[in-house]
Amino acid sequence: SKVINSRAGLHITYRNTLTTVCVPRYGLKGAVYLKNREGQVVSERQDGGCDWQTGSLQRYLDHITTTTAAGTSTFNLFQHITVRISVQLSRCHSDTIRLEVVSNRPHQAPETQVQTSQPQGARGRSQLVQEVVRQAEEASQQAEEKRGRASKLSTEEREFRQSKCPNLYSLLEEVRELALLDLAACGAGGGGLGAAAQACATSA
Repeated sequence: SKVINSRAGLHITYRNTLTTVCVPRYGLKGAVYLKNREGQVVSERQDGGCDWQTGSLQRYLDHITTTTAAGTSTFNLFQHITVRISVQLSRCHSDTIRLEVVSNRPHQAPETQVQTSQPQGARGRSQLVQEVVRQAEEASQQAEEKRGRASKLSTEEREFRQSKCPNLYSLLEEVRELALLDLAACGAGGGGLGAAAQACATSA
């Protein structure tokens, strides 16, 4: 799998061994497993990070608890956590997005990113302006290419969409004319079939 990023997630629903997490930053919603096939459960460390350990899982109405030798971890409904976003590659099926619990605490952006980042609204407007400018440049370039191609066309090609000879149409016309020739008339002067064929070929 290919890791994309780590972002803030929000528990929105619970099932037997997993929780559905929403990632508002990217508009993603997917399943995050709290218990794997080996029977291991997600356990929270003292620093808030999570890892897999042997234990049990108990689901309640508004939260899930995992119990291991290190203690009990609680995952509450509508709790902000940090998830790792990765792409699960597959040869037989299409690639899928995978979400994994990284920390049972809200995502903290690096200090440099916090200082240099713009407000969400300003960043969105900047991206919108860049997209509009890019589309305008592409449209202008396509218009110039069309004008360049049009200037190279003759009057017949521009008005009647005719292509230059020789083309398939002219070749078919020649074949049709040859088929309409009267071999008897071509060979009337004598000389046999060879002379007739030569005369027809000359007239063609």
